Amino acid sequence: MGNLLSIAVSKFNNWASRLTPEIISVLGVFLIAVALRLIAWSNTPVIAPDGVVYISQAKAIFYGQWAEIAKCSGLDRLSVYPFLIAAFYSVFSDWIIAGKAISFIFGVATIIPLYFLLRQFFDYKISALTTLIFAVNPFFVSTSVEILREPMYWFFTVLGFYFFTVCIKKENQLFLLLSSISFLLAAWTRIEGILFFAVSFFYLLFKNRNIRNTLIFISPAIIVFTLTFFIAYFKDASMYDLHRGGEVLRRITDIFSRYLTISNYLKELAGGIDGSTDGTLKLFLVEARMNIWLIALGTLINRVLETFFYPLFIPVLIGFGKFRKIKEDTRIFYFMLLVIFSLLVLYFSVFYIWVLEPRYIALFILPSIIFAGFGLESIIKWSRRIFRVNKLLVIIALACIMVLSTFPKNSKYRHFDKIVYKEISEFIINKEGESRQAINVSASVATQRWISFYTNINYEGVMCHEPSFKNSWELFAEADSFIRQLKRRNIKYLLWTEKTWSNKDIDIMKHNKYLKELGRWRHYDTGEMILFEVM
Repeated sequence: MGNLLSIAVSKFNNWASRLTPEIISVLGVFLIAVALRLIAWSNTPVIAPDGVVYISQAKAIFYGQWAEIAKCSGLDRLSVYPFLIAAFYSVFSDWIIAGKAISFIFGVATIIPLYFLLRQFFDYKISALTTLIFAVNPFFVSTSVEILREPMYWFFTVLGFYFFTVCIKKENQLFLLLSSISFLLAAWTRIEGILFFAVSFFYLLFKNRNIRNTLIFISPAIIVFTLTFFIAYFKDASMYDLHRGGEVLRRITDIFSRYLTISNYLKELAGGIDGSTDGTLKLFLVEARMNIWLIALGTLINRVLETFFYPLFIPVLIGFGKFRKIKEDTRIFYFMLLVIFSLLVLYFSVFYIWVLEPRYIALFILPSIIFAGFGLESIIKWSRRIFRVNKLLVIIALACIMVLSTFPKNSKYRHFDKIVYKEISEFIINKEGESRQAINVSASVATQRWISFYTNINYEGVMCHEPSFKNSWELFAEADSFIRQLKRRNIKYLLWTEKTWSNKDIDIMKHNKYLKELGRWRHYDTGEMILFEVM
């Protein structure tokens, strides 16, 4: 026993002796990222609404029910994500764990190419500290435990940045090809990732001016386009059915018309207000109409600051001021191009729907992290000059500030109020017993996706959980035919919600002959909720 212990201690000492300061730094950042994401996982009891779509796609793939994908709105655009969920389900036998595990793995794994990317510009200390920004950022932490495509998109994007940056410094045709494939995989995961491919292509075309390298870079896209053409030809389908290029072009061309629509709407609102009684509101609407572009800019700035998290954005802001670096290193010029075009895309997208979700801001954050490294370098130099302290001490202090300032957001509960929908679904499952058949549930538009999904989580097949005329009573309920409509759709359970039902001219209690009350719940968004069984 003593010999075994001494051997174990000897092997541990040999392993520990190989741990360089760089490895310890990276390992520390990695472990912090893992720990924060595990906390977030335990504090996220209900999946995001979009997660329902990806699990439904994965079920269609796993059970071979491809025809069902086209029948449901939202399922017809496949990315690589649901294929991986289907593969992971074979291991975990749980759809939710499978989806979360993929996000978790790619969310943490992004740290690896990000660190190597930063090492192209900085020493290991600055690189590890800058990587910590990604590791502790509340947006990246929370999204890494959601069933969403974003973590895969981040990973392939940063991997593409790394390969491409290496090629700028030293010609490497294999890495150039790998960067192209990485950007295309990022674009397949989230369509806005095509921006990075496009900017990289034009950089090679006009800045690098090497035709051979440009052809190598674009060759994977040519292959994809050719395959798409042949698949569309043999399936007798349009190429637009197999990719989202048409959607991208339509959004670009619709931006100006959307701007005019909101401008005309504000003009009508201002014209319909009596200036003598509501003069302030009238003047406000007039000014708002003339400054729509400024409102869009304010929306973008606000969302960037919120998503980046205010303290973590300070190094980026300082780093943007290092214009001298652009002249010294063409790689910085490349990342500046990425940042500028990402901001332009985000700005004009505001005009399209006037909603800029935090997950879209990753388009700006990922290429701008390089500038955070330059900002941290400046902060460390200033701190050493002012406080006359060791560089390592400043880095440790900054790392502690990053971790502690973000911890309250990283440790809070997410979607916890939505757990009531999961409880209602579990109530239905318990009532149904061991049945693995599809259960048709009708709810309001806002709750249909959650209720239907969790109720049918054990169903070995594909169901469309999207609220539609086929399943949500909010869309089909009429006073004279309500019960008949429920039975025609084979609805077995009805979830009545107080606030939404108030818009319907139907007295639910008059139908108690056909509806059996099973339980009551409450949520601040819906008011009182009553679950009925359709008799």
